[in-house]
Amino acid sequence: MRKYYLISMRKIVFLLILVLLSCSVIAEEFYPTTISGLETRAKLWGDGTISDLRTGQEITLKTLTFQESDFQEVNVVSEVLRINGKEILPEYVLDEFNNKYVKFTITENGSFVYELVADIKTQALVFEVNDYTLGTAPQNLASFLSKSETIESDSSEIITVAAHKLNSNSFLETLNDTIFWVNDYVEYARDNEFQLYYSQQRSSIETLLSKKGVCDEFANLAAGILRAKGIPTRLATGLSFDGTQWGNHAWIEVYHNEVGWIPSDPTFRESGFVDATHIKIGSFNDVTLSQTKAVYPGNSEIVFSTNKLPEVTIKNKEYFSHVTLAASPNELNSGRWNEIKLKVKNNTQNTVNAPIRVRTNEAKRSGITKVACLDLTDCLFVDETKKSVTLLPGEEKELTFGFYPDIDLKENEILTTHLIFDSLAEPLEHEIVIRHGELIDNGLVTVKDLTPITTTEKLMLEILVGNNKPRTSIISISLTGTDTNFLWSETLSPFELANFRKEIPLTATKFLVTIETESEIYSQTIYPIIRAASTPITPDKTVIIQKIPNKPNADPVKTVFDNPELILLASLVLVAFVLLVVIAMRKRYV
Repeated sequence: MRKYYLISMRKIVFLLILVLLSCSVIAEEFYPTTISGLETRAKLWGDGTISDLRTGQEITLKTLTFQESDFQEVNVVSEVLRINGKEILPEYVLDEFNNKYVKFTITENGSFVYELVADIKTQALVFEVNDYTLGTAPQNLASFLSKSETIESDSSEIITVAAHKLNSNSFLETLNDTIFWVNDYVEYARDNEFQLYYSQQRSSIETLLSKKGVCDEFANLAAGILRAKGIPTRLATGLSFDGTQWGNHAWIEVYHNEVGWIPSDPTFRESGFVDATHIKIGSFNDVTLSQTKAVYPGNSEIVFSTNKLPEVTIKNKEYFSHVTLAASPNELNSGRWNEIKLKVKNNTQNTVNAPIRVRTNEAKRSGITKVACLDLTDCLFVDETKKSVTLLPGEEKELTFGFYPDIDLKENEILTTHLIFDSLAEPLEHEIVIRHGELIDNGLVTVKDLTPITTTEKLMLEILVGNNKPRTSIISISLTGTDTNFLWSETLSPFELANFRKEIPLTATKFLVTIETESEIYSQTIYPIIRAASTPITPDKTVIIQKIPNKPNADPVKTVFDNPELILLASLVLVAFVLLVVIAMRKRYV
């Protein structure tokens, strides 16, 4: 017997919206982490004006150009500055970091435009390196271990975070944990805030406190933590594609004792490699050193702008084939959390650290991420949009993603759409069907992150908690130390991912933080660090005790026999009762 499913007009609208959202994602063409090889024509450019330059005087303008490297082949098409109808060709110079610059010498006043055009082939290199225990770094790399203008790697704030977030002295574990934590901790600035962060530099500490930024902030915070752990780290600058457009970009490079400099990108969760959409133009011990510079006489003036969006045309691209993705099941029920299992298999003969991403049309830290929404009430939620998995050669692992269709469906209504998973492979499109389901409160309230930040006077706790329930939930938090005892509660709205900040006076050298939610008890010991310690502190491991809900209508007989303590207690009570009866009978017959 055939079953026919009726779809109301309202749900048809929602279905069309889901399809359109999927199409808009496809129109982005690709997500950067999926690309292993790329051929492009790229153009960097800037403009400005020169005034009050006298006869015989000159101005030099020096700016970075495209760099050759092991993963980047550059064929220069044009490097020229135009002023008053004339063309000026550049000289080439190198700086202390071996970055290549073009230097234009200008001898007249007027408006100018320069452009640097090249055909570029980039190839992602996923490094297979030997792990080792962190120790003394080469002396010639001291500038990549020390603090710099925007990387306060010797500060109490950064050192405390490094000590509590990075328990291992393994090179690979430290690198991976740093990239993943920064990617989770910092919210990417969007909409009106994007331009504010894009045009200014926030340091490691500023990013740690604001928890927001763009690529520069991600890179600065990661570099500060890695330097604090003793890994030489430098900032790389260039271009990259974010899924919608090309822009100026920053990432990091870390030094490995055997291989040398290895790129990683905390913005895109790429550890030990960067994808082929990264076009490099330089690397420095601080990103502020990458700025275009001009030298001119004091009587003259030059005004120029280099903060232009690059122009990039894609000629050819290749997807990674390092992993294979497969997902199941394809049916979800509304009104409850559903699990989708994603199998990830390593197709290479090397260990692979694969970032996994669920593509969405909306991502907000103020709430659990929404894949799509019809209105304020009908949404499809996902508990996590990004994960990472380390796979040995040929190994396959299974990851679990939770989806909650908060959608008002009648029993005879269905919705069909598809999810997109990105990794080191071509995107996986997984079709799903959403059916009516009875409301089941199976969501959890979990602590996503607890980060301690120390200053000279206070301890700040950054607490991130996710409420995956369709109702309000309350959590309780306690902090105890020597002569210190704080207890407070916080309220989370339905489907809320909330950040709480607590500041307390720094009155002890050790604190215990306990967070109790409906689903778990989370405990962490905090050791505030005021300055770099000669002997590294190894904090106690975080303890999470998952709560098991009470089962209604439990069988009392089964409960007794499943608990030997109750049997022993009952036996003792029975023995005592028998003794009392015997004594009473003896008294009666005396």
